[in-house]
Amino acid sequence: MSKRSPPKRSRKPAARAAPRPSSPSRPVAPRALVRRAPVRKAQTGDAGQAGFEVNGPSLRVPEPEVRSLPFEIDPRRLEQGLAKVKGELAHWVNKGRYTKVRIKLFDKPLLPDLPIGVVAAAEGLSFMLLGPLQAVLGNLVGTAVLNVELISDALHHVNRGRELILTGELQAALAQFRTALAIDRGCAAAHLHIGIALKLQGDRQGARISFEKAAELDPKGPSGLEAEKLLATLR
Repeated sequence: MSKRSPPKRSRKPAARAAPRPSSPSRPVAPRALVRRAPVRKAQTGDAGQAGFEVNGPSLRVPEPEVRSLPFEIDPRRLEQGLAKVKGELAHWVNKGRYTKVRIKLFDKPLLPDLPIGVVAAAEGLSFMLLGPLQAVLGNLVGTAVLNVELISDALHHVNRGRELILTGELQAALAQFRTALAIDRGCAAAHLHIGIALKLQGDRQGARISFEKAAELDPKGPSGLEAEKLLATLR
């Protein structure tokens, strides 16, 4: 006789816990939307209103203004040669146009760029150059050419002012251009860009005066020709 297996007991499903009553949520007040005024920078259209193109001649970075003065130096008469260099530098110091001096021999700088006033001082040039020249020219037969380059910092400030015009900071740009004129009163590029900034500010009369000055100082150069072009837009 076969044995019967006991009947399987059905399992009752486990009772689920009753959900807890949720606590009433607090109403969240809506946040006020704060609208910020957009920061405005100079756009290409602003440049167009002033009468020039952003990539045009008036906004190109010029080459540094350098005047090269060659001096023939005899190794046997260094003191006399340096006295001649010093006299020429004193002339340019009085003009107030250049701020630094770079001295080269065989196309290589002998010293770092120096303030022109220091080099033109009574004993400054001989003190700084006599030793290096004696070392380089000691075994030289004949003469050598010493190139003295006069460098103006005015265009550095003009370039900085250009950048400020493109970001819409016209007052700061004008300050840079006027600093350039303090260094070099005859800097046509500074007068040109003062005119551009004034025209952007709506000062047509001031812009006209600056453009006329730039055209007078540089009648055939890029600054003067650009000034003439911009003057035509004010007539």
